[in-house]
Amino acid sequence: MHREKTMGFLWIALGICFLWDPIVGVADFLPDIIGWLFVAVGISALADLNDDLAEAQRTFRRMLWVGLARVAAELLIFVFLGNTSDKLNPYERPVWTLLLAFSFAVLELWFLLPAFRSFWRGISSLSECGGARNGLATPNRRGRSLCDRMATVTVVFLLLHAVLTVLPELTVLTVFRREGVYNTALYRYRDLLRGGAAILSGAAGLAFLAFWWYCYRVWRRETAWIDSLRVRYEREVLPNTGLLLRRRVRAGFTFLRVGILLSANLSLLYYEFLPDWGSVLVVLCGCFVLGTLMQGSSMLVGVGLSVAVVGIPRTLLNVRYLRDYVPKASLLDPAAYERYFPVCVLASIEAALTALFVGCVLICVMRMAKRYGAGEDAISRMSAERDMQARRRRANFIMIFTMFSACAKIAEVFLQPRYGWIWLVQFALSMVVFVLFNGLLTDVTESVCGAYPPTGHEES
Repeated sequence: MHREKTMGFLWIALGICFLWDPIVGVADFLPDIIGWLFVAVGISALADLNDDLAEAQRTFRRMLWVGLARVAAELLIFVFLGNTSDKLNPYERPVWTLLLAFSFAVLELWFLLPAFRSFWRGISSLSECGGARNGLATPNRRGRSLCDRMATVTVVFLLLHAVLTVLPELTVLTVFRREGVYNTALYRYRDLLRGGAAILSGAAGLAFLAFWWYCYRVWRRETAWIDSLRVRYEREVLPNTGLLLRRRVRAGFTFLRVGILLSANLSLLYYEFLPDWGSVLVVLCGCFVLGTLMQGSSMLVGVGLSVAVVGIPRTLLNVRYLRDYVPKASLLDPAAYERYFPVCVLASIEAALTALFVGCVLICVMRMAKRYGAGEDAISRMSAERDMQARRRRANFIMIFTMFSACAKIAEVFLQPRYGWIWLVQFALSMVVFVLFNGLLTDVTESVCGAYPPTGHEES
Protein backbone atom coordinates (compact mmCIF):
# COMPACT_ATOMS: atom_id res chain seq x y z
CA MET A 1 0.00 0.00 0.00
CA HIS A 2 1.27 3.48 -0.84
CA ARG A 3 2.15 5.35 2.34
CA GLU A 4 1.14 9.00 2.24
CA LYS A 5 3.98 11.42 2.86
CA THR A 6 3.65 15.04 3.94
CA MET A 7 7.24 16.29 3.40
CA GLY A 8 7.82 16.79 7.12
CA PHE A 9 4.68 18.72 8.04
CA LEU A 10 3.58 15.94 10.39
CA TRP A 11 6.80 16.44 12.39
CA ILE A 12 6.14 20.19 12.43
CA ALA A 13 2.59 19.63 13.68
CA LEU A 14 3.89 17.31 16.43
CA GLY A 15 6.37 19.99 17.44
CA ILE A 16 3.60 22.58 17.73
CA CYS A 17 1.83 20.24 20.16
CA PHE A 18 4.69 20.88 22.63
CA LEU A 19 4.58 24.67 22.22
CA TRP A 20 0.98 25.64 22.97
CA ASP A 21 0.90 24.99 26.72
CA PRO A 22 1.09 27.89 29.21
CA ILE A 23 4.27 28.55 31.16
CA VAL A 24 3.85 29.26 34.87
CA GLY A 25 6.90 31.14 36.10
CA VAL A 26 9.63 29.10 34.45
CA ALA A 27 7.78 25.77 34.66
CA ASP A 28 7.07 24.38 31.20
CA PHE A 29 5.04 21.19 31.49
CA LEU A 30 5.48 20.24 27.80
CA PRO A 31 9.18 21.01 27.16
CA ASP A 32 9.59 23.49 24.32
CA ILE A 33 12.97 21.99 23.44
CA ILE A 34 11.22 18.84 22.17
CA GLY A 35 8.92 20.98 20.05
CA TRP A 36 11.80 22.91 18.49
CA LEU A 37 13.60 19.63 17.79
CA PHE A 38 10.55 18.24 15.95
CA VAL A 39 10.09 21.47 14.00
CA ALA A 40 13.77 21.57 12.98
CA VAL A 41 13.59 17.94 11.84
CA GLY A 42 10.33 18.41 9.96
CA ILE A 43 11.45 21.50 8.08
CA SER A 44 14.76 20.00 6.90
CA ALA A 45 13.49 18.62 3.57
CA LEU A 46 11.60 21.80 2.68
CA ALA A 47 14.59 23.95 3.68
CA ASP A 48 16.57 22.46 0.78
CA LEU A 49 13.99 23.84 -1.64
CA ASN A 50 13.53 27.40 -0.32
CA ASP A 51 15.87 30.01 1.16
CA ASP A 52 13.27 31.44 3.55
CA LEU A 53 12.63 28.01 5.04
CA ALA A 54 16.38 27.43 5.33
CA GLU A 55 16.67 30.66 7.35
CA ALA A 56 13.75 29.57 9.54
CA GLN A 57 15.40 26.21 10.15
CA ARG A 58 18.62 27.86 11.33
CA THR A 59 16.61 29.92 13.83
CA PHE A 60 14.72 26.87 15.11
CA ARG A 61 18.07 25.18 15.68
CA ARG A 62 19.16 28.14 17.79
CA MET A 63 15.98 27.73 19.81
CA LEU A 64 17.27 24.32 20.91
CA TRP A 65 19.98 26.11 22.89
CA VAL A 66 17.34 28.41 24.38
CA GLY A 67 15.41 25.29 25.40
CA LEU A 68 18.49 23.83 27.08
CA ALA A 69 18.97 27.12 28.94
CA ARG A 70 15.35 26.95 30.11
CA VAL A 71 15.89 23.43 31.47
CA ALA A 72 18.98 24.63 33.33
CA ALA A 73 17.02 27.60 34.71
CA GLU A 74 14.26 25.33 35.96
CA LEU A 75 16.85 23.18 37.70
CA LEU A 76 18.36 26.28 39.30
CA ILE A 77 15.00 27.60 40.52
CA PHE A 78 13.43 24.39 41.79
CA VAL A 79 16.48 22.51 43.10
CA PHE A 80 19.10 25.03 44.15
CA LEU A 81 17.03 28.00 45.30
CA GLY A 82 14.29 25.70 46.59
CA ASN A 83 16.68 23.88 48.94
CA THR A 84 18.37 27.08 50.14
CA SER A 85 15.18 29.10 50.68
CA ASP A 86 15.80 29.30 54.43
CA LYS A 87 19.04 31.21 53.80
CA LEU A 88 17.57 33.67 51.30
CA ASN A 89 15.35 36.69 51.44
CA PRO A 90 11.79 35.29 51.12
CA TYR A 91 11.24 37.36 47.97
CA GLU A 92 14.59 36.65 46.33
CA ARG A 93 13.38 33.51 44.58
CA PRO A 94 10.35 35.29 42.99
CA VAL A 95 12.70 37.99 41.70
CA TRP A 96 14.85 35.34 40.01
CA THR A 97 11.70 33.76 38.60
CA LEU A 98 10.66 37.12 37.13
CA LEU A 99 14.13 37.69 35.67
CA LEU A 100 14.26 34.29 34.01
CA ALA A 101 10.66 34.42 32.74
CA PHE A 102 11.23 37.87 31.23
CA SER A 103 14.57 36.87 29.70
CA PHE A 104 13.19 33.76 28.00
CA ALA A 105 10.10 35.62 26.79
CA VAL A 106 12.29 38.26 25.14
CA LEU A 107 14.58 35.61 23.62
CA GLU A 108 11.67 33.67 22.19
CA LEU A 109 10.10 36.75 20.63
CA TRP A 110 13.48 37.86 19.27
CA PHE A 111 14.04 34.55 17.47
CA LEU A 112 10.55 33.24 16.76
CA LEU A 113 8.82 36.27 15.23
CA PRO A 114 11.22 36.45 12.24
CA ALA A 115 11.50 32.65 12.13
CA PHE A 116 7.77 32.07 11.68
CA ARG A 117 7.50 34.94 9.20
CA SER A 118 10.23 33.28 7.12
CA PHE A 119 8.51 29.91 7.55
CA TRP A 120 5.13 31.01 6.22
CA ARG A 121 6.72 33.15 3.50
CA GLY A 122 8.62 30.07 2.34
CA ILE A 123 5.51 27.86 2.46
CA SER A 124 3.60 30.46 0.44
CA SER A 125 6.38 30.53 -2.14
CA LEU A 126 6.51 26.74 -2.40
CA SER A 127 2.73 26.58 -2.67
CA GLU A 128 3.06 27.96 -6.19
CA CYS A 129 5.40 25.12 -7.15
CA GLY A 130 4.58 23.98 -10.67
CA GLY A 131 2.82 27.25 -11.44
CA ALA A 132 -0.45 26.36 -9.71
CA ARG A 133 -1.82 27.72 -6.45
CA ASN A 134 -3.10 25.29 -3.85
CA GLY A 135 -5.26 25.69 -0.78
CA LEU A 136 -2.44 27.23 1.26
CA ALA A 137 -1.92 30.15 -1.12
CA THR A 138 -5.45 30.73 -2.45
CA PRO A 139 -6.61 34.17 -1.23
CA ASN A 140 -9.94 34.63 0.52
CA ARG A 141 -12.40 37.47 0.02
CA ARG A 142 -10.06 39.88 1.76
CA GLY A 143 -7.15 38.85 -0.43
CA ARG A 144 -5.32 37.01 2.35
CA SER A 145 -4.14 33.44 1.88
CA LEU A 146 -4.09 30.75 4.55
CA CYS A 147 -0.34 31.28 4.95
CA ASP A 148 -0.90 35.00 5.60
CA ARG A 149 -3.61 34.25 8.16
CA MET A 150 -1.45 31.62 9.89
CA ALA A 151 1.44 34.10 10.09
CA THR A 152 -0.85 36.62 11.82
CA VAL A 153 -2.27 33.98 14.18
CA THR A 154 1.25 32.85 15.09
CA VAL A 155 2.41 36.40 15.88
CA VAL A 156 -0.66 37.05 18.06
CA PHE A 157 -0.18 33.77 19.92
CA LEU A 158 3.52 34.40 20.56
CA LEU A 159 2.81 37.88 21.93
CA LEU A 160 -0.04 36.68 24.16
CA HIS A 161 2.03 33.72 25.36
CA ALA A 162 4.95 35.97 26.34
CA VAL A 163 2.82 38.65 28.01
CA LEU A 164 0.71 36.18 30.01
CA THR A 165 3.86 34.39 31.17
CA VAL A 166 5.57 37.52 32.49
CA LEU A 167 2.58 39.54 33.73
CA PRO A 168 1.86 37.58 36.99
CA GLU A 169 5.56 37.63 37.92
CA LEU A 170 5.66 41.43 37.79
CA THR A 171 3.68 41.54 41.04
CA VAL A 172 6.91 40.92 42.97
CA LEU A 173 7.97 44.44 42.02
CA THR A 174 5.19 45.82 44.24
CA VAL A 175 6.79 44.30 47.37
CA PHE A 176 8.56 46.83 49.59
CA ARG A 177 9.94 46.79 53.12
CA ARG A 178 9.10 49.39 55.75
CA GLU A 179 10.37 49.20 59.32
CA GLY A 180 11.27 45.53 58.95
CA VAL A 181 7.82 44.55 57.65
CA TYR A 182 7.18 43.45 54.07
CA ASN A 183 4.18 45.00 52.32
CA THR A 184 3.19 42.47 49.68
CA ALA A 185 0.61 44.68 47.93
CA LEU A 186 -0.33 42.90 44.67
CA TYR A 187 2.13 40.04 45.25
CA ARG A 188 -0.33 38.29 47.56
CA TYR A 189 -2.54 37.72 44.49
CA ARG A 190 0.26 36.28 42.36
CA ASP A 191 -1.05 32.71 42.45
CA LEU A 192 -4.52 33.91 41.47
CA LEU A 193 -3.07 35.92 38.60
CA ARG A 194 -0.97 32.93 37.55
CA GLY A 195 -4.07 30.77 37.39
CA GLY A 196 -5.99 33.32 35.34
CA ALA A 197 -3.05 33.89 33.00
CA ALA A 198 -2.59 30.13 32.58
CA ILE A 199 -6.27 29.74 31.63
CA LEU A 200 -6.07 32.56 29.08
CA SER A 201 -2.76 31.33 27.69
CA GLY A 202 -4.11 27.78 27.48
CA ALA A 203 -7.20 29.00 25.61
CA ALA A 204 -5.00 30.92 23.17
CA GLY A 205 -2.83 27.83 22.77
CA LEU A 206 -5.83 25.62 22.01
CA ALA A 207 -7.03 28.11 19.40
CA PHE A 208 -3.50 28.11 17.96
CA LEU A 209 -3.59 24.30 17.81
CA ALA A 210 -6.98 24.40 16.06
CA PHE A 211 -5.60 26.68 13.34
CA TRP A 212 -2.61 24.37 12.89
CA TRP A 213 -4.87 21.33 12.68
CA TYR A 214 -6.91 22.99 9.94
CA CYS A 215 -3.71 23.94 8.11
CA TYR A 216 -2.45 20.37 8.43
CA ARG A 217 -5.69 19.02 6.94
CA VAL A 218 -5.36 21.43 3.99
CA TRP A 219 -1.74 20.32 3.56
CA ARG A 220 -2.70 16.64 3.43
CA ARG A 221 -5.35 17.26 0.78
CA GLU A 222 -2.78 18.75 -1.61
CA THR A 223 -1.41 15.37 -2.72
CA ALA A 224 -0.43 16.56 -6.21
CA TRP A 225 1.55 19.45 -4.76
CA ILE A 226 3.30 17.18 -2.24
CA ASP A 227 4.20 14.77 -5.04
CA SER A 228 5.67 17.62 -7.07
CA LEU A 229 7.75 18.73 -4.07
CA ARG A 230 8.97 15.19 -3.57
CA VAL A 231 9.94 14.85 -7.24
CA ARG A 232 11.78 18.17 -7.09
CA TYR A 233 13.59 17.08 -3.93
CA GLU A 234 14.64 13.78 -5.49
CA ARG A 235 15.84 15.58 -8.62
CA GLU A 236 17.71 18.50 -7.01
CA VAL A 237 18.84 17.34 -3.57
CA LEU A 238 19.22 13.57 -3.36
CA PRO A 239 21.90 13.31 -6.10
CA ASN A 240 24.09 15.70 -4.08
CA THR A 241 25.87 13.02 -2.04
CA GLY A 242 28.41 15.44 -0.59
CA LEU A 243 25.74 17.76 0.81
CA LEU A 244 23.79 14.94 2.45
CA LEU A 245 26.95 13.33 3.84
CA ARG A 246 28.12 16.63 5.35
CA ARG A 247 24.78 17.24 7.05
CA ARG A 248 24.60 13.70 8.36
CA VAL A 249 28.12 13.85 9.80
CA ARG A 250 27.58 17.26 11.38
CA ALA A 251 24.22 16.26 12.87
CA GLY A 252 25.63 13.02 14.30
CA PHE A 253 28.74 14.70 15.67
CA THR A 254 26.56 17.36 17.31
CA PHE A 255 24.90 14.63 19.38
CA LEU A 256 28.35 13.26 20.25
CA ARG A 257 29.53 16.70 21.38
CA VAL A 258 26.43 17.30 23.51
CA GLY A 259 26.72 13.83 25.07
CA ILE A 260 30.38 14.31 26.00
CA LEU A 261 29.63 17.80 27.34
CA LEU A 262 26.79 16.51 29.53
CA SER A 263 29.04 13.80 30.97
CA ALA A 264 30.56 16.53 33.15
CA ASN A 265 29.29 15.97 36.67
CA LEU A 266 27.56 19.30 37.29
CA SER A 267 26.17 18.81 40.79
CA LEU A 268 23.76 21.09 42.63
CA LEU A 269 23.23 20.07 46.24
CA TYR A 270 24.29 16.49 45.38
CA TYR A 271 21.74 16.21 42.56
CA GLU A 272 23.35 15.64 39.16
CA PHE A 273 22.33 17.83 36.23
CA LEU A 274 22.34 14.72 33.99
CA PRO A 275 23.58 11.25 35.03
CA ASP A 276 26.25 9.50 32.99
CA TRP A 277 23.74 7.09 31.51
CA GLY A 278 21.75 10.05 30.18
CA SER A 279 24.78 11.43 28.34
CA VAL A 280 25.47 7.95 26.95
CA LEU A 281 21.94 7.83 25.50
CA VAL A 282 22.57 11.19 23.79
CA VAL A 283 25.75 9.80 22.20
CA LEU A 284 23.84 6.71 21.05
CA CYS A 285 21.35 9.01 19.32
CA GLY A 286 24.29 10.46 17.39
CA CYS A 287 25.40 6.95 16.42
CA PHE A 288 21.88 6.26 15.19
CA VAL A 289 22.00 9.41 13.01
CA LEU A 290 25.39 8.43 11.56
CA GLY A 291 24.19 4.90 10.83
CA THR A 292 26.57 2.90 8.63
CA LEU A 293 29.09 5.76 8.66
CA MET A 294 29.92 4.79 12.25
CA GLN A 295 31.50 1.34 12.09
CA GLY A 296 31.32 -0.66 15.31
CA SER A 297 28.07 0.88 16.52
CA SER A 298 26.93 -2.51 17.89
CA MET A 299 29.85 -2.36 20.32
CA LEU A 300 28.73 1.11 21.42
CA VAL A 301 25.17 -0.06 21.94
CA GLY A 302 26.33 -2.96 24.12
CA VAL A 303 28.54 -0.81 26.35
CA GLY A 304 25.95 1.99 26.44
CA LEU A 305 23.20 -0.36 27.58
CA SER A 306 25.55 -1.67 30.28
CA VAL A 307 26.00 1.89 31.54
CA ALA A 308 22.22 2.36 31.60
CA VAL A 309 21.65 -0.96 33.41
CA VAL A 310 24.03 0.15 36.17
CA GLY A 311 23.29 3.88 36.11
CA ILE A 312 19.50 3.89 36.34
CA PRO A 313 19.38 1.86 39.60
CA ARG A 314 22.21 4.03 40.97
CA THR A 315 20.21 7.19 40.22
CA LEU A 316 17.09 5.80 41.88
CA LEU A 317 19.05 4.71 44.97
CA ASN A 318 20.72 8.12 45.19
CA VAL A 319 17.38 9.96 45.01
CA ARG A 320 15.94 7.60 47.64
CA TYR A 321 18.92 8.23 49.92
CA LEU A 322 18.69 12.02 49.59
CA ARG A 323 14.98 11.94 50.42
CA ASP A 324 15.63 10.26 53.76
CA TYR A 325 19.04 11.64 54.75
CA VAL A 326 21.21 14.67 54.31
CA PRO A 327 24.39 13.98 52.28
CA LYS A 328 26.71 14.03 55.32
CA ALA A 329 24.58 11.57 57.28
CA SER A 330 26.60 8.63 55.94
CA LEU A 331 29.55 9.83 58.06
CA LEU A 332 27.61 9.64 61.32
CA ASP A 333 24.66 7.30 60.95
CA PRO A 334 25.37 3.58 60.26
CA ALA A 335 21.92 3.15 58.71
CA ALA A 336 22.61 6.02 56.32
CA TYR A 337 26.02 4.54 55.45
CA GLU A 338 24.40 1.20 54.61
CA ARG A 339 21.97 3.05 52.34
CA TYR A 340 24.73 5.13 50.72
CA PHE A 341 27.33 2.39 50.16
CA PRO A 342 25.45 0.66 47.26
CA VAL A 343 25.23 4.06 45.58
CA CYS A 344 29.01 4.37 45.79
CA VAL A 345 29.60 0.90 44.35
CA LEU A 346 27.20 1.37 41.44
CA ALA A 347 28.55 4.87 40.73
CA SER A 348 32.10 3.49 40.57
CA ILE A 349 31.05 0.81 38.09
CA GLU A 350 29.12 3.39 36.08
CA ALA A 351 32.14 5.70 35.92
CA ALA A 352 34.39 2.87 34.69
CA LEU A 353 31.85 1.80 32.06
CA THR A 354 31.42 5.40 30.92
CA ALA A 355 35.18 5.70 30.40
CA LEU A 356 35.08 2.45 28.42
CA PHE A 357 32.20 3.85 26.37
CA VAL A 358 34.19 7.00 25.53
CA GLY A 359 37.07 4.77 24.42
CA CYS A 360 34.71 2.84 22.12
CA VAL A 361 33.44 6.13 20.66
CA LEU A 362 37.03 7.18 19.94
CA ILE A 363 37.70 3.87 18.17
CA CYS A 364 34.62 4.29 15.96
CA VAL A 365 35.49 7.91 15.14
CA MET A 366 39.05 6.95 14.20
CA ARG A 367 37.74 4.17 11.96
CA MET A 368 35.50 6.67 10.21
CA ALA A 369 38.39 9.09 9.72
CA LYS A 370 40.58 6.33 8.25
CA ARG A 371 37.80 5.08 5.98
CA TYR A 372 36.90 8.43 4.45
CA GLY A 373 40.26 10.19 4.69
CA ALA A 374 42.30 7.83 2.51
CA GLY A 375 43.83 9.52 -0.54
CA GLU A 376 43.81 8.27 -4.10
CA ASP A 377 47.49 8.85 -4.96
CA ALA A 378 50.71 8.21 -3.05
CA ILE A 379 51.16 11.81 -1.87
CA SER A 380 47.59 12.00 -0.60
CA ARG A 381 47.96 8.69 1.21
CA MET A 382 51.16 9.88 2.91
CA SER A 383 49.44 13.09 4.00
CA ALA A 384 46.43 11.13 5.24
CA GLU A 385 48.71 8.80 7.24
CA ARG A 386 50.41 11.77 8.93
CA ASP A 387 47.00 13.19 9.80
CA MET A 388 45.94 9.83 11.24
CA GLN A 389 49.04 9.67 13.42
CA ALA A 390 48.26 13.14 14.79
CA ARG A 391 44.68 12.07 15.47
CA ARG A 392 45.86 8.92 17.26
CA ARG A 393 48.03 11.03 19.57
CA ARG A 394 45.08 13.31 20.25
CA ALA A 395 42.84 10.31 20.92
CA ASN A 396 45.42 8.93 23.38
CA PHE A 397 45.40 12.25 25.27
CA ILE A 398 41.59 12.17 25.35
CA MET A 399 41.62 8.64 26.75
CA ILE A 400 44.18 9.57 29.43
CA PHE A 401 42.08 12.49 30.65
CA THR A 402 38.96 10.31 30.44
CA MET A 403 40.58 7.82 32.82
CA PHE A 404 41.55 10.67 35.15
CA SER A 405 37.96 11.92 35.01
CA ALA A 406 36.60 8.44 35.84
CA CYS A 407 38.99 8.15 38.81
CA ALA A 408 37.92 11.61 39.99
CA LYS A 409 34.27 10.55 39.72
CA ILE A 410 34.92 7.46 41.85
CA ALA A 411 36.80 9.54 44.43
CA GLU A 412 34.00 12.10 44.40
CA VAL A 413 31.35 9.51 45.22
CA PHE A 414 33.18 8.33 48.33
CA LEU A 415 34.49 11.72 49.49
CA GLN A 416 31.63 14.09 48.61
CA PRO A 417 29.88 13.73 52.00
CA ARG A 418 33.08 15.01 53.61
CA TYR A 419 34.25 17.42 50.90
CA GLY A 420 31.27 18.93 49.09
CA TRP A 421 33.45 20.83 46.60
CA ILE A 422 35.21 17.76 45.22
CA TRP A 423 32.83 17.47 42.24
CA LEU A 424 34.65 20.46 40.74
CA VAL A 425 37.70 18.25 40.06
CA GLN A 426 35.75 15.82 37.91
CA PHE A 427 33.92 18.70 36.25
CA ALA A 428 37.20 20.38 35.26
CA LEU A 429 38.63 17.13 33.87
CA SER A 430 35.43 16.54 31.90
CA MET A 431 35.75 20.00 30.38
CA VAL A 432 39.28 19.13 29.25
CA VAL A 433 37.95 15.92 27.68
CA PHE A 434 35.21 17.88 25.91
CA VAL A 435 37.62 20.47 24.49
CA LEU A 436 39.98 17.79 23.16
CA PHE A 437 37.10 15.67 21.85
CA ASN A 438 35.50 18.66 20.14
CA GLY A 439 38.77 19.43 18.36
CA LEU A 440 39.09 15.84 17.18
CA LEU A 441 35.51 15.78 15.85
CA THR A 442 36.07 19.07 14.02
CA ASP A 443 39.20 17.65 12.38
CA VAL A 444 37.44 14.43 11.36
CA THR A 445 34.45 16.40 10.02
CA GLU A 446 36.71 18.48 7.76
CA SER A 447 38.48 15.34 6.57
CA VAL A 448 35.31 13.39 5.79
CA CYS A 449 33.49 16.32 4.19
CA GLY A 450 36.58 17.28 2.18
CA ALA A 451 36.56 13.85 0.54
CA TYR A 452 32.97 14.40 -0.69
CA PRO A 453 32.43 18.14 -1.30
CA PRO A 454 28.85 19.33 -1.90
CA THR A 455 27.89 20.57 -5.35
CA GLY A 456 25.28 23.07 -6.41
CA HIS A 457 24.07 23.98 -2.89
CA GLU A 458 25.28 26.43 -0.27
CA GLU A 459 25.86 24.94 3.14
CA SER A 460 23.18 26.01 5.62
